[in-house]
Amino acid sequence: MKINKNQALYRGLPFCWTTYSDSNKSDYKYACEIIAWNTKKVTGINEEMIKKDIRRRVESFKIAGGIVKEEFDIYEIDKFEFVEPSLVEDIPDIVCNINPNTYYCQQCGFVRYEAKATSAPVCPECKKHGKINKMNQLQMVYACKCGFADGVKPPYSKDILFYHWREKENQFKFFTASGKKIEMEINCPVCSKKLFPRNATDSRLFYSQSGNLVNLYNKEYSDVLKNYKFDAEILMLAKWFDIIDNNAFLNILKSPESSKDFFEYKAKDIDDSDVLNFAKVFNKTPQEIVDMLNASQIDKLTIGKIKAEINNILPVSILGKRIELIISDLLEFDTLKYPKHYISLSNAINKGKDLGYIVDENDVYELLSKMKINNMHVSEDVQIVNYSYGFTRIRNCPDGTADTLDLHLRGFKNKAFTTILDTEGILIELDMKEIFKWLQENGFVSDDIEINSKVEVKKWFLENINLDSITHFATISGDGNNLVTKVVYSLIHTISHMMIISAGKNSGLSRDSISEIIFPNTCAFFIYPTSSEGVTLGSISGMFETNLEIFLQDALRENEICTFDPICSTHQNGACVACSYLSEVNCAHFNKDLSRSYLYGGIIRINNKEIKIKKGFWK
Repeated sequence: MKINKNQALYRGLPFCWTTYSDSNKSDYKYACEIIAWNTKKVTGINEEMIKKDIRRRVESFKIAGGIVKEEFDIYEIDKFEFVEPSLVEDIPDIVCNINPNTYYCQQCGFVRYEAKATSAPVCPECKKHGKINKMNQLQMVYACKCGFADGVKPPYSKDILFYHWREKENQFKFFTASGKKIEMEINCPVCSKKLFPRNATDSRLFYSQSGNLVNLYNKEYSDVLKNYKFDAEILMLAKWFDIIDNNAFLNILKSPESSKDFFEYKAKDIDDSDVLNFAKVFNKTPQEIVDMLNASQIDKLTIGKIKAEINNILPVSILGKRIELIISDLLEFDTLKYPKHYISLSNAINKGKDLGYIVDENDVYELLSKMKINNMHVSEDVQIVNYSYGFTRIRNCPDGTADTLDLHLRGFKNKAFTTILDTEGILIELDMKEIFKWLQENGFVSDDIEINSKVEVKKWFLENINLDSITHFATISGDGNNLVTKVVYSLIHTISHMMIISAGKNSGLSRDSISEIIFPNTCAFFIYPTSSEGVTLGSISGMFETNLEIFLQDALRENEICTFDPICSTHQNGACVACSYLSEVNCAHFNKDLSRSYLYGGIIRINNKEIKIKKGFWK
C-alpha cells in the first residue's frame, strides 16, 4: 500500500481499515486492518508545546461530552513518544493484516472462515463438482463508538453456512443449508451495544484525532525556553508590546552568554566579593562601588526591566492561567511573522507591476483597506508539525447531543504519530483597531471604551479574548463576557475560509488541500498548502506574486451571495457547504463558528438568540 506521510495521519494509522492487493497485476482489493507502523523517533520539534496542545484537545473532548480513558490522563500524555515512518528500504512502514478472514463463493454462496489466510481460498463446495471458483472476502466490519472494531465472522453452526440463498436475499444475513436466516449482528464485547455490519472501507469506521502547530525554527529560542521557562515566555510578550524589536530579541538569543546575561543579571550589593575587592583597590566604600557599578548598568536590558515595563502596560497576574495559551499563540505567530525567508507585500506588488498583472498599486492598497487587512506576506520555509494522538469510531467528535455522549477517545499506547510538513503560506494580519471599531458599531463593545494607541488595542485583545473557551469540538459559547471571544474568532475564521476558497480558485490548488491556523489574540491567520506538491510548485507564493489583486477581489466580492440563499442565510446561519465550509481535515474548528453575516451584515444566531449585524466588516 502506497500513501504519502501526511495522508497516513488521516487514513493509515493503526486500528484503521484500508485496502490491499496481493499482486501488482490484480484488480482485486482485500480489506485489511493496519496493526502497526515501523517508526523512528521524531527530532527537531518542541515536544512540550505539542503535549500542552494534546492536553487541551483532550480536555475539549471531555467538555464536549466525550469519554476519555486513563491513557490520556496528564501523566500518560507526559510519556508520549513522537514518532514518524522509519523509511528503511525494503521494510514496509505500514503493517497490515487481512481482516475480515471470512470468505464466500459468488457462485454457490458457501461461507468459509480462515483465521490466517493471506489470500482468498478456492471454494471447496464448487471443487467437489469439478469447478474451480476463487472465493471473495466478505468485506464487512463491526464497529462501535466505544472504539471496538473487528471483521465479521460467521456464527458457529453445525450446518453448512451460506452468504446468500436461492434468489440472493438480503446479504446482511447468513443462511443454513435448510434456509434458516441468521442475522449479522453481535453484542459489542467491550460495551455490550448491539452492532450491525458496515462496509470495511466505510470512512466512519475511523476518525483520526489530530492537531498541528507551527514548528519553532529558532533553535536558540527553543533552548532558552527550556532553560528559563516562564521568563523566556515573558520575552515574547515584550516583543508583542513593542518593548523590544526583533533585532533586540535576536541579540538576547544569539549565544548562551548573552542569554545568561539577560536572564540572570543581578545588581551588585555591598556583600559581593567583587565589590569588596574593588573597594580595597580603589580605596572606596563598598556602597560607593555598588553605586558606580549599578549606575554604569542603568540602561542594561534585563528580564527584570522587561517585566517592569510589561506590568506597566498589563499586569501579567491579571491574565492568570491564560498566560500559557497566550504565549503559545504568540510563539507560533511570531515564527510566521519573522520567518527565515519571506515575500513582502510591497515586493509582490512590485513584481505584479513588472509582469503587467497590476496596473495601479493604489488599487491593491484600496482593496486591502476595504478588507481591513493591515499587512500580509508569504512566509517561506515554514515547518508545520502534524500529529495524530488518538481516534474515534462512527462519529468524528462529541457535539453535546445524546448520539455522541458515549463516544470514546482511544489512543496509540503512548505514541503520537507525527509528520513535519515543509511548506509556505500567507500570513494575513487584520487591523485590530478596525475590528474593535466594528465591535462597537455592532453593539458588542460599549462606546464608552476609548483606544488611542497600538499598544492599547493589543492590551485590550489580550484581556478580552478568552482562548480557554475556544475548544476544538464544540461551538464557542457566547455567554456573558465570552461574547466578544466568539464574535472575534468567528469573524477571523470566516475571513480565513473566504481567503482559502479564493486561493483554491487562483493558485491551482484545491480548496481542500489548503489549511488554516487562527491566531485570535493577534487578529491574524495563516493559510498554507497541506501537500508537499503544492509547495514544490510554488502555488501559494506564485499566486501572491502574480494574482494578488485577483485573489483579494475574489475573496471580497465573490462570497457575499451563496448559491443556496436565502436558505443558507436564514436557516444555516450564513454558512454552508456551498459558500463557507471546507473539508473538516483542513478546518481548524470543524466548520463551526462561521457566518457570512459577519462580513456583509445580516442575522446571526448565538445561543438560540438572533443578533443583527448592522454593519458587515467588509461593507
